[in-house]
Amino acid sequence: MKTILTVLVFASLIARDINAQTYISGTVTDRNGNTLPGANVYLKNSYDGASTDANGTFSFLSNLNGSQTILGSFLGYALQEQQILLTGDSIEVNFLLREQSNSIADVIIIQLQSHPV
Repeated sequence: MKTILTVLVFASLIARDINAQTYISGTVTDRNGNTLPGANVYLKNSYDGASTDANGTFSFLSNLNGSQTILGSFLGYALQEQQILLTGDSIEVNFLLREQSNSIADVIIIQLQSHPV
């Protein structure tokens, strides 16, 4: 009986560690402190991630563990990467995105007129 109980306790501890999920949450803001609704936050090389809500906050669960790269992106802002350690506990990650200036080459528009003969 004692052996069976020991095996069950050991098996439940292993199962708990195998299914450990990390809860990742945080906020995405710009350099003025404005939140960025609709920004994307995700773990590199995985499908784990979320978009920020109307308050610029996000949260998602991940089964990954160990050292991971988390990315924050928003249209018109430079992509930001951070290294985080996933241990199965909750973690808060905040992003401060900086505007990215994208310039395009000059465009010349020429209008051709036809002269009636």
